[in-house]
Amino acid sequence: MSRTYDLLARVYDTPDHLEITASFHEAVLPLVRARPRDTWVLDVACGTGVLAEKLGRARVPVVGVDSSREMLALARKRCRGVDGVRFRRADLATFRVREPCTVATASGDVMNHMLTRSGLVRVLRRIRENLLPGGALVFEAHNRFCYEQYWDGHDYFMEGEGGDLAMSCEWDGKRRLASVRMVGYARIGGRRYEKVETTLTERYHTDTEMRSALRAAGFDHIDRTPWSPWPDQHTEPAIDRNLWTARVPAAKTAGRRKR
Repeated sequence: MSRTYDLLARVYDTPDHLEITASFHEAVLPLVRARPRDTWVLDVACGTGVLAEKLGRARVPVVGVDSSREMLALARKRCRGVDGVRFRRADLATFRVREPCTVATASGDVMNHMLTRSGLVRVLRRIRENLLPGGALVFEAHNRFCYEQYWDGHDYFMEGEGGDLAMSCEWDGKRRLASVRMVGYARIGGRRYEKVETTLTERYHTDTEMRSALRAAGFDHIDRTPWSPWPDQHTEPAIDRNLWTARVPAAKTAGRRKR
């Protein structure tokens, strides 16, 4: 996965991707602002640091974790001079941060990239282990409508500052697997471009499966809300994503012994 995003790093920040992150930032801001004082936000699969920069400029300390070297290079460049923003390169299933985090965020259908239940549980468990008791995880995930309506046989072309990105999407409803062939033309100066090409695969996890995985990872108080980053999604037949929140159980306090 990290190699895939190394290839895509320079063309990833298209207007659509930036808009998704901006909308997600607005959605999580109330939870972030309500976190205990002097605690951090954990930005899971932080990519090029778009969300981390927004949080940092709002004076929210944030540590971003990602496995892609190239994505993190861009994230560090983006957040240069922004106080309270740190990054760590690590696998999402094994990472460890030192910062005391009480909110974890994951923008960009991160959990859909986990193709098996065991892989999904491993990542969720690792996030939970990096949160303090009572901490919260919030992430967005594609639902079936999204894959059926916007992926099945659809092609997209997006232009960004770093170059252009063409996407060809497919959806296998029986296996609940979606794939997208991505061809990017990264700008390397003047009129010169470098072609990069890869394929990503995602899985649609049903609501029941997602709740089960969150519980298996040690979360409770699980909530799902229909959500979309697009302001005009209400004009469509259905909402295209879900916003999930889940809590780390609060630390148990020892009761007083009776005399």
